[in-house]
Amino acid sequence: MGRGSGAPGSRGPTGCGPIAAPTPWAAPPPRACASRCSSARTGSAPSTRRRTGRSGSRACARAAGTVDRVARFSYRTFLVTAPARGSCRATVLAAAPPGDEHPGWRYDFVWDQPQAARDPRTGCRWDRTLSLRAEYDLVLPERGGALVVDPYFGPKQRRRRLAEGAYLVPADGRGSMDLIRAPGATDRLLDRVFGDRPIKVLGAGARRVNGDLFQVGRRLLLVNHDGTVRWRATSDCVAFAAAIPAATTYCDGRNLVEIEPVRKD
Repeated sequence: MGRGSGAPGSRGPTGCGPIAAPTPWAAPPPRACASRCSSARTGSAPSTRRRTGRSGSRACARAAGTVDRVARFSYRTFLVTAPARGSCRATVLAAAPPGDEHPGWRYDFVWDQPQAARDPRTGCRWDRTLSLRAEYDLVLPERGGALVVDPYFGPKQRRRRLAEGAYLVPADGRGSMDLIRAPGATDRLLDRVFGDRPIKVLGAGARRVNGDLFQVGRRLLLVNHDGTVRWRATSDCVAFAAAIPAATTYCDGRNLVEIEPVRKD
């Protein structure tokens, strides 16, 4: 569907040379790349290029501060700045590969990791060794409640928030699953934290098709985590997840229809 390959070793969106597949999060580069977009001093967050899907023009997105981590997954290259001293403000930039039909995204937030000790230099609860990545989601440690976002589309679509004080315990790669932990509460699977709410609203006959898309009888319903419906259609067969990530196939009479979430500016 026009997405980039995201293959390891390909040139990154800044044009700074090869980027190995840093999954999970990798240490920041020793120097910030200053070419193309604008100059950046050593230790600062490099500018990133972003290609808009409609016009093909390029724009520079900048984030001030020290690079905390860099990673590539979900067809995006992520750069996250460390929390600023005093304010704890941070930025995540998600750069799209050339030719991607959806632009990258940016989100500014106040960093607060409840499970981390307070860093003496910044005064923020921050630990760069703690992962922000779940299997399918990106969990941003925002003050007031961690924000769970789709790493491809960003916080403009399917944004969900954990209760204040709750945090991600990522899968260990040996068969465990992503957990949400909170003081005084039993650990819960990340998918169950939000997945139960639409089922309770739609009823026992609801079946999750893909992400936030449910089927109830012949009805297809795209549901917010609070149970409100934001899109609906009718399927003449049992809808199913397509081969393309986030895409779904359903039946309109004898025709197969494939749908995919799109970003709204």
